[in-house]
Amino acid sequence: MAFSLTGRRGRYLEAADVLRDAGTPLSPSELNFFEEFDLVYRSLCAVLYNYVPMSGHPGGSISSGRFAAALLFDGMDYDVRSPGREDADILSYAAGHKALGLYALWALRDEILRLGAPDLLPEEASQRLHLEDLLGFRRNPATRTPLAVRFDAKSLDGHPTPATPFVKLATGASGVGLASSVRRDSDGDEHVAVVRLDLGAGESLEVVRAASRVGADAAALEVRPVAQFLEEALGLGAGVRA
Repeated sequence: MAFSLTGRRGRYLEAADVLRDAGTPLSPSELNFFEEFDLVYRSLCAVLYNYVPMSGHPGGSISSGRFAAALLFDGMDYDVRSPGREDADILSYAAGHKALGLYALWALRDEILRLGAPDLLPEEASQRLHLEDLLGFRRNPATRTPLAVRFDAKSLDGHPTPATPFVKLATGASGVGLASSVRRDSDGDEHVAVVRLDLGAGESLEVVRAASRVGADAAALEVRPVAQFLEEALGLGAGVRA
C-alpha cells in the first residue's frame, strides 16, 4: 500500500525519486571523498566518546554527521578567518549534547584547511579548533591530561558555548537554545534554522514565539525521534525506544 497524506501544505518526497529525476548532487569523486570523510568523522566521534569513558552522546552526533557536513561544506556562508562575523550563517546544535559531533566536525574542517589551504585559516590559535583541541573534550583546566597539556588543548565543554570558535550561543539538552537560534539577519533577509532533535511541545511553542518576535519569515526544522537516531547510529531495527 502506497504512503499518502491527506490534504495539507506539506509535501512528502521519496529521496530515490528526486535523485532519479534531478540527478545526483555529487560527482563520483566528490561522493567518494564525503564517504571517507564520514568514516573519519564517525571514528573520531567514537574516539571522543571513549576518551572520557562512557561520557557524551555519540548516537545523535553520528546520526547528524552527513546532514551537518552538507551544511558546513555546501549550504552555509561564513568566513573561516573570522568566526565572529555577524553576517555569517550559524550551525546551531539546539540539542547541545551533540557537542561531541560539533567539535569533531569543526576540528576536521580545520585539519583539511591546514593541509590544503592554510592561508585561509585565522592567524590567532584562539580562533581555531585544532584537531589536538579534542584532547580537551569534557576536561576543565584542573583535570587536563598530560597530552592535553602538551598540545595546549582547549577545554571543551560537554555542551557548546561561545568559548568555542564559530559557536554563537550556549545550548543545552532537549532543545534548550533552539528558540534563540531563530533570528532575523541584520540586512532584513529571512533566517532559516535547521535543527535535528527530539522536538517536544514546549520547544515547538518557543520556536513559534521567537520566530514571530524577530519577524522571521521561515524556520525549517528536521525532526526525528530519539529512537530513530539510535537506530541509524547503531544499525538497530524497529523496537528501539528512548
